[in-house]
Parts: sequence; structure tokens; C-alpha cells
Amino acid sequence: MSNQQEPNAVKHKHSQYGKETPLHPKEKAARELLKRNLARLDPAFAENLNQLLANDIPQEVFRLHFEIFDLDSDGDFPIRAFFFDEDWNEVFLTINGRFEYPAKPELLEQHALFTSEEARRFLSLAGAEDNAFCDLYEEEVIGWFGNHWSRSRGVRLTCFASIGCHDSDAKSLPTATR
Repeated sequence: MSNQQEPNAVKHKHSQYGKETPLHPKEKAARELLKRNLARLDPAFAENLNQLLANDIPQEVFRLHFEIFDLDSDGDFPIRAFFFDEDWNEVFLTINGRFEYPAKPELLEQHALFTSEEARRFLSLAGAEDNAFCDLYEEEVIGWFGNHWSRSRGVRLTCFASIGCHDSDAKSLPTATR
């Protein structure tokens, strides 16, 4: 195994370790495709996030948790908000005898991140066969979400907030509580 860097490798600061590591050209292409397509969703996402945060969050809500769901074969890319109490039980409001979320939970519903062809290309570039794309996808999407979060009302929330891929560990978001 050679210590030489691959030609045309781009350095990338790994967010978890703060070290610069060279990006493989396929990973670079996958990240660029993902970033370009995320940028296309900026206006819809910012509007939906701000609408959600404009609602009065009930006092029972201890944590506002956002989940990024897997990219599906149609390129759809749902992000949902969940409202939890201190024991991680979901909080609902009773309105006219029906249980409802305190605010509309879907932040990106019916918004395709990729066309079907782009989704196949992204998965091919990002290493879907060895699940490397999961780390790349999570890192880029959470970074994108964090940029929106820091420009939103979220940093003034008085409850905790977190984000993570569906059924994985969550990362904390800055709020007035922290």
C-alpha cells in the first residue's frame, strides 16, 4: 500500500475528526451532485422549516427531533420533525377529538432530491455497494440542514433539538437551551 496521494485527489476536512483527507474523484463527484441538488431545494426547505418553527411549540415538547429518511428509488428525500417529551414519547395535540402533531412535520415531502437517473448515478459514485454512501449522504445532508438551522428561528427554541438519519444516532442542534 502506497503512501502517495492519488492524482487529482481533493482534500476534504472530515467533520468528525477535523483532519484533511483526500477525496477519491468518485466521492468528489457524488458530493458535488448531492450539494448541487440540495441547493435546488433551498427555497422550499427554508420556507417549510420557518413555518414549522413559527408555530408555538407546546411546553410538553422537550426535544424537537428531525429525521432524514433514506433516499428512495424515485429520488424522494423526506425530512420529518418529531416532537418528543423528556422520555422520548411523541407529543400530540388533541384537536376536535383527533391527535395531531403540534406543527406540520414534513419538511421535504414530494420534493425529489434526484431524478431516477441521478439517484442511480449518485449511488454508483458514492459506493452504494459497500454502504459508503450512507456516511457521505448523512454528512452532507446534516451539514446542509445545519446551515439552514443556523439561519432560522431554531437557534432560539427553548427545547432541545437534534437531527439524524432514520433509526441512527442523533446530532444536537444549537438552541437557546444549550
